[in-house]
Amino acid sequence: MLLFCGYDTFVGYLAWEHHDESMLARDEWAYDVPHNRLELLQVQPYTIYNQAVYDTRSRKLIGFGPENTAVYNPETGDWEKTEPAVEPPLFRFWFSMAYDSQSDRVIIFGGRPYQQDDTWAYDYESNTWTEMTPEVGPSYRWGHAMAYDAESDRVIMWGASEVSRTPMSEEEKATIWAYDYESNTWTAIKSTGGPSYRVGHTMVYHPGSDRIILFGGHHLGDLEFSDETWAYDYNTNTWTQLQPSIHPSGRRLHSMVYDEAADKMVLFGGIAGTWLKEEINDELWLFDLVAEEWSQVLPETVGQGAPAEQVPSEAVP
Repeated sequence: MLLFCGYDTFVGYLAWEHHDESMLARDEWAYDVPHNRLELLQVQPYTIYNQAVYDTRSRKLIGFGPENTAVYNPETGDWEKTEPAVEPPLFRFWFSMAYDSQSDRVIIFGGRPYQQDDTWAYDYESNTWTEMTPEVGPSYRWGHAMAYDAESDRVIMWGASEVSRTPMSEEEKATIWAYDYESNTWTAIKSTGGPSYRVGHTMVYHPGSDRIILFGGHHLGDLEFSDETWAYDYNTNTWTQLQPSIHPSGRRLHSMVYDEAADKMVLFGGIAGTWLKEEINDELWLFDLVAEEWSQVLPETVGQGAPAEQVPSEAVP
């Protein structure tokens, strides 16, 4: 798992106006799950609100936002701006991004600061962004989450912020959207019995169980951030709340990815605490979906100035 850039100081809910370099993380880390080893790789030019997904065909990370498209080569550790002829409108943030492995396309939807309801697809081989303009699609949104369901060949999207938009009906909040790149269609799926509507959550597909795992987020009006773990099954259109005895504290704006070799979800960071007293969180957690158990890990940390020994959680970057 690779972690790079972002904010390492709490700067507020949006923080778009904050460009003080002292507040921006510039470190790049690699976490080896089987060996529980956290390594500081290098210092990078800072970036904020960037998202990246792994392209399995090219074996590279495809990054976008807020100002350019860039590709990361894990073998060399280098970022390269690709400068495609056309890009999605820049200076957007809190959009969502997923990699469609069957079609070999990176899919982007939504975002701020504008009322974005556009769908874009990126082809690394031709370095081409294409605005897809499907006939029907979700309303504009930001702070939502997307995950690619490989078995069904669909990008699944749910949630968003309720701030700065017209009120949504309960039916609209419960609606899950599925995107099929091949037919360029969004399909609205009515669902019931799922989590409360939220923003700042994560959704990651687990191939072994063919389900999407959701953690955390914040429901408008709630004092506490969510510490719930949910599983969504696209084939049966059912939500199931999982009940692990130990789990991360409630949080939003964390990161979570799936590690195929270890068959575990890896979660890092985020904003914890409560809506009235938000706190930067530096914890690292693993989720075993087979056992339905969360476990916090304290990795061995190595690299520039980092001792090769067990470290307390507050020292994790």
